[in-house]
Amino acid sequence: MRKKHYLLAGLSAISLCLASCIDNNYDLSDIDTTSRLQVKDLIVPINIDDITLSQVLDLDDDSEIEEVVQPDGSVIYAVRKEGDFKSDPVNIASFTSSKPTINPIVSTLDLQDLRNAAAVSGGLTAYYDISCEPTHFKSEATNVDKSIVAIKELGVKTVFTNKITISGLDASTLEHTLVEGLVIQFPKGLKGTSSAGKYDSTTGLLTFSNGETLKPNTKGEMSVTLNVTGIDATQKNIMFNRNTHQFVYEDEIRVLKGRVNIYADRTLPAHIKFHLVPSIDAIKVEQFSGKIEHEVDNVNINPIEIKSLPDLLSQEGTSITIANPQLFLSLNNPLRSYMPAGEVMDLESRLELTSIRNNENAKYILDKLTTNKDNINNQYVLSPKQPSHYVEGYDNPQWVEFATLGNVLDVNGHGIPTKIDVDVIDPVIRETDIEKLQLGSDLSPVEGKYTFYAPLQLNDASTIKYSDIIDGWNDEDVDKMTINKLFVRFEATTEVPFEGELKVLPVDKSGDVIQGVTSNTVNLDSNAQGQLVEVTIDGTIQHLDGIRLDVRLKNVGSNTALAPEMKIFVENLKATVTGYYEDEF
Repeated sequence: MRKKHYLLAGLSAISLCLASCIDNNYDLSDIDTTSRLQVKDLIVPINIDDITLSQVLDLDDDSEIEEVVQPDGSVIYAVRKEGDFKSDPVNIASFTSSKPTINPIVSTLDLQDLRNAAAVSGGLTAYYDISCEPTHFKSEATNVDKSIVAIKELGVKTVFTNKITISGLDASTLEHTLVEGLVIQFPKGLKGTSSAGKYDSTTGLLTFSNGETLKPNTKGEMSVTLNVTGIDATQKNIMFNRNTHQFVYEDEIRVLKGRVNIYADRTLPAHIKFHLVPSIDAIKVEQFSGKIEHEVDNVNINPIEIKSLPDLLSQEGTSITIANPQLFLSLNNPLRSYMPAGEVMDLESRLELTSIRNNENAKYILDKLTTNKDNINNQYVLSPKQPSHYVEGYDNPQWVEFATLGNVLDVNGHGIPTKIDVDVIDPVIRETDIEKLQLGSDLSPVEGKYTFYAPLQLNDASTIKYSDIIDGWNDEDVDKMTINKLFVRFEATTEVPFEGELKVLPVDKSGDVIQGVTSNTVNLDSNAQGQLVEVTIDGTIQHLDGIRLDVRLKNVGSNTALAPEMKIFVENLKATVTGYYEDEF
């Protein structure tokens, strides 16, 4: 069709010859000079270059269809769209456990007089053994962040203060009094430092030994403080209920032993009083080790917009299911620096994809997306079948079967959608081990990127309906021609793995199909090899300007991806024309 029709050239030559036979000296104004030349079964050979799929698609620079180089060097067509997403910052709130009320300890101490003993050293004259009953405390918090599901260790700020008072000794005697060998039992698992003595966090013992003493003032008062920075929550004195979000720290404080030593020859009472008044500040929890299960809020994924498609894929009647479209996801781990080495963030969610075309929506749901233990990079590929290779930027992602993803590009036979919404439903970081997480501060959000990659490897029964007009044939000579029958015959060889139906209809100068004609439908074999194709158009054809090709392609059992260099060969093309040429000579 690229060359000027041999028929029209011949007709033009005939018209010129007829015009040259007329003598201009004669007045022929009243003579009908209209002549009709009958044309019957005139065969016109036409040469057409090989047609490649790249020519049919005719991709623009901004087309959503890309030519993608495969690992073996071959090139295929694919839809590839990229974007990013981000959640709200991860924040697990700190909490404060209440300041408990603690009853004081009051004990009566009995005098042990050494002045009549045979051996008295160091000036010690008498002492009182310290023996006390324990006192109990209970600190509670009911507002623990719901993300905390198990507690191993807490970083805290609080102070254990122990005020000790000795009553029953006068000021003169108190000047020569020391408390020695004192051992106070605090709860096990407290980490901190003491204002005096030596504190062991494993045993919870505050010990005064090797000459360490407490000296009362003239009122018999002294104090010991323990600045607490951590709590081992694996101890039996810690109770935590993940369902009620309640934290309870319940234990006791007691003096295990010690002596009030007198280093002066004084008149001493037989009994004195020993007072221990413990107090604990509210426990402010700032750091956490244990397990969390965190609901990720507001994961916003930008829609996958498909705006520029070739006519082949966007026309009404196209029904496409891609054999193995792939949705790649890569996300950060905002908790990575707080997780033990080798541990993986256990992410779980539902995924909902909505394909949108005009006012028609269709939803496709992945019920469960979970993380494998070896998915250290937090990368996923969702697809009906596991891909043989992955797009650039994704290193061995975890494959998640998404059986219905192939349907996301089909909307009831109305072509590829213009937009695909991606919604992450109820995303949650499942029970994950955490070490020394700073509570109450914003961590990085869960964020990352996605790549939607769909090789044009169409599923079985996918249908492409395509119409195109080849025009520009009409000129002065063609416009004077009336065609009654047009017969086209050629041999077709195709590398396109689709069966097809072809219908050819004539169009006029307005681009409208010429009415009142009939044309047979031709079936094209998939991967045809020299298939004979014959098209007959019957009826009156006037003002011809070209033809409209109506093609319906259907995939039957092929799993071959479409490639730019797939060719359609048309050989031995001949058009047979029957009609007449009418002109005034």
